[in-house]
Amino acid sequence: TIDTQKSIVSIESRLSHIAEINIAFGNLKIYTSNLLTMLNTVVPKIDFIQSGFKLGTVGFLNAPGATGKSFFAIQTAMSLASCNRYKLIKNLNYKNAKVAYISGEDDLDTINIRMRAISKDFDKNTIKIISENLTVIDVIESGLKFLDFNSSNKIEKNTKSITILDTIAKHSDLIILDTLSRFHFAKENDNGEMIRLLNIFETVAKINNCSILILHHNNKSSMNGKNDLEQSSARGASGMIDNARYMISLNKMSKEDAKLYFGKEDDPRRDYHIRCSFPKANYTAPLADKWLKKGEGGTLSEVSLETYSASKRGTRYGK
Repeated sequence: TIDTQKSIVSIESRLSHIAEINIAFGNLKIYTSNLLTMLNTVVPKIDFIQSGFKLGTVGFLNAPGATGKSFFAIQTAMSLASCNRYKLIKNLNYKNAKVAYISGEDDLDTINIRMRAISKDFDKNTIKIISENLTVIDVIESGLKFLDFNSSNKIEKNTKSITILDTIAKHSDLIILDTLSRFHFAKENDNGEMIRLLNIFETVAKINNCSILILHHNNKSSMNGKNDLEQSSARGASGMIDNARYMISLNKMSKEDAKLYFGKEDDPRRDYHIRCSFPKANYTAPLADKWLKKGEGGTLSEVSLETYSASKRGTRYGK
């Protein structure tokens, strides 16, 4: 027979070095535990900013240029800020959230045009709620770079920029950065530098329990349509995407899908349809792909497509 009490004492004595480890790390934030502690700890329910995207983590929105990722990001921000009065994707669960949309690519005038197009059918109460919960920040002229050149022309962390991001995170549930390339001077093909950049975002996200969604471009090889739905389609070093916990991918309808849904590869409707996929969602079951359609002004709306053969038979699919 096993003396449980003695076993516990034995375990604790063998793990006494953990206190020394904590001292050795000084002011660095580390967290230690063991199996016994974990088994006797009530595990809190995972809180998501939206389906599959854990609060306090970093995610990516990847897409080729001119696909509609900025519209998608703004409409996602509005979905989270609207207290469920508006939803871009109907069966995603959106948290009621305070959102900061930080744009390093488009100025306020451009974003104004987009938000007007998106909200043209909103009622006054929805506009009021979104206005209270969503802040748009134009940083094009600010020089906001999280990895920047120092006086010796070497890449290092920009503490002033990181402090600004940290301050915004303290008052937000989600920060959207549009787009990644505008917020650093590091080499995108250098895994070390990209993981270093990701670590900045992860630290700010975790400390403040604020998710960060980063817009990023796909690489050129993904334009052939063969790997554009995979996380490997993101431009630059793989380390950043591989280590992130969540990823959304947007891609224009392929020729194969145009033939499947419209009967021919060169159907003009292909140009207006975007596939939204979730190649990485570490904290949930796989999420189904969605079809979005570009509308007036570039706004996106979720649509249900039926295969061409099914439409000929009069049978609905994709509902």
